[in-house]
Amino acid sequence: MVARWAFLLAVTALGACRIHFDPVEEAAGDATLADTAADMAVDTLVLPPTSVTFEDNALSTANATVYTFTNIAFGPASVDRLLVLAVLSNSPNDITSITIGATTATRAVMYNPAGDSAVSAIYYAPFPTGTTGTVVVNVSAGGATRCAIGVYRVEYRLQTAPTSVSGTTSWVGASSVQVPRLADGVGIWMGQRDGTTAFTPTIDNIAPVSDGAGLFGSANFYWTYGSVTPTTDGMSSYAADFGADNGIVIAAYFR
Repeated sequence: MVARWAFLLAVTALGACRIHFDPVEEAAGDATLADTAADMAVDTLVLPPTSVTFEDNALSTANATVYTFTNIAFGPASVDRLLVLAVLSNSPNDITSITIGATTATRAVMYNPAGDSAVSAIYYAPFPTGTTGTVVVNVSAGGATRCAIGVYRVEYRLQTAPTSVSGTTSWVGASSVQVPRLADGVGIWMGQRDGTTAFTPTIDNIAPVSDGAGLFGSANFYWTYGSVTPTTDGMSSYAADFGADNGIVIAAYFR
């Protein structure tokens, strides 16, 4: 019974909204988690939908291999908080690593097409404590001329790793990419265009709300990013038309 209570208390801290106990089993002092079908009908755990909140963004116009962004807002601390970063660097060199405080973030997806001069990536890391902190982006040898981040707080998730990721290779003109989605999950997306013309990708034929958009640094890149909250399982279609320019759209879903 001790193990069961410890598990349930931990899940309650994660934001579970309803827990039922089997009074007969608990009264008997059952310390196992080997529930019968009847037990499972009583011991029900219901979690709320995964939530996503845009918290902050930052831009550096320095020529560097290490970009340090200080006093970045992370939002309220919580035991299951996951920080997700949309990152763009103005360089053909890879983003090699990112740290949030003392925590090394994990790369969900990165696109650095041959012949392109910007790198788009999404990184994530569990980060339960603190409301602000430092984000450090490391770029491979040769560095970059600019770097920017968008910061999201994801909560009420069932796992840390993304449930799906996808993205385009660099394209010219109109193209689209399919990304699997889960109901009650969240998606973080970003797009980059090698040109000065504004754009917003459509997601399932709907123009999403962007949390940040504009010319990136030297004014030769247009960058946009945002989040979505699917209500059904399925495949989401991300589409954009870049005209004569190259462009990229990437996405990562969490649940």
